[in-house]
Amino acid sequence: MRLKLLRSSSCAVLFATAAVAAAGSAAAQDTSFARDHNVGVRDRRFPGYDALGLRAGSFLLFPWAEAGVVWSDNIFATPVDEQSDTVLTLSAALRAQSQWSRHALNGFVEFNNLQYMDFTDESHAEWGVGADGRLDLARGTNVSAGAQYHELVQPRSDASTPVDALEPVTYNLATYNGSASHEVGRFRLGGDIGWSGYRYDAVQTLFNGLQSQSYRNEDVFYGGVRLDYALSPAVAVYGSVRGNDRSFQQQPNLTDDNPQNDVDRDSSGWDVGVGVDFDLTHAARGHILIGYLEQDYEDPDATTTDGLAMDAWVEWFPTQMTTVTLSADQSINDTTVGDAAGTLTTALGIRVDHELRRNLILWGRANWAQDDYDGISRVDDRVDYGVGADLKFNRLVAARISFQHFDRTSSGGDPGFEYTEDRFGAVLVLHP
Repeated sequence: MRLKLLRSSSCAVLFATAAVAAAGSAAAQDTSFARDHNVGVRDRRFPGYDALGLRAGSFLLFPWAEAGVVWSDNIFATPVDEQSDTVLTLSAALRAQSQWSRHALNGFVEFNNLQYMDFTDESHAEWGVGADGRLDLARGTNVSAGAQYHELVQPRSDASTPVDALEPVTYNLATYNGSASHEVGRFRLGGDIGWSGYRYDAVQTLFNGLQSQSYRNEDVFYGGVRLDYALSPAVAVYGSVRGNDRSFQQQPNLTDDNPQNDVDRDSSGWDVGVGVDFDLTHAARGHILIGYLEQDYEDPDATTTDGLAMDAWVEWFPTQMTTVTLSADQSINDTTVGDAAGTLTTALGIRVDHELRRNLILWGRANWAQDDYDGISRVDDRVDYGVGADLKFNRLVAARISFQHFDRTSSGGDPGFEYTEDRFGAVLVLHP
């Protein structure tokens, strides 16, 4: 019933927004919500170095391929007996973008292959396809929809990965989403709905043989509505309300081969917040939202998780050649670790990009995140940082080099595994 109620109310929001949009005047004023006054270092166009794309009728095609090498000192993300390896990477993608004066249609297909030199059982491939479109009903009024499908591999460092897995866990992720937006004068009303489906494959383990991962299969429905008011062409305030419904396909205790399948993790949640969205010329752009969030679980032994809702992303421009990006987020996430129902995750980040030359960008970043588990006594702290350089030789060829460090510590009565990892990487990119 909760699924039906959420989907029905979300659809109502979406179609109500579209109905208001259809009734709006086609002669509405120019947008009060443009956010293109400032351009970050990575968003800036560089004539002579940016790919031009290949014309195919009314579409532009952007193919690219890259080959690289990565060295890691702890490929299994273990606290002891760390194993190092060299990984050869090969990736390719094709993206298509329509060039119409109204409406839009985009699509992509991508492939990524990792070949481990010593531990060949870790080698794997990933791929994905997707498309999205926008229908412009009138000036300031549009509806959009998109869909994606990916075949992916879970990192060894993921806390939900079985510690005795003899190979990486594979899964597929399908997503669908739709949205509508209508702007009139200083007001903009928007709504969205979506679904994500996760399906995990069985994995061979050291102690339990072939272990099913179906207890992790999950469907997530979500929807929300947001109302913006432009104080000026550069600053807007807004309020938003969102809801979600998360259902795991397998109920607890139905099988004996899933020791972690002891908790009913089905849940529903919501969050509400107010924020400010801005683009101040030669200073900064971004958004900051503060509010409240809550997630209620079906399991009677799981407590309601709630707390401060936070979503902030700010780009600061100390000079035209430097962009400093600050981010902060607090959300409730699902987990299948032990008897935990979910986590309250707080994340902070900073990144600096500096344009040393028109074709050379130096960067550095640092992130911190904390996962506070509901239902067990466990708190994980995750830290990662890195530095690198991106060099464009011309429109066709580019290169990247980087160093990255990852660290996780765990505390409490039921701590998880800890690890550190260093990675060095170099990539050659071709984009005709």
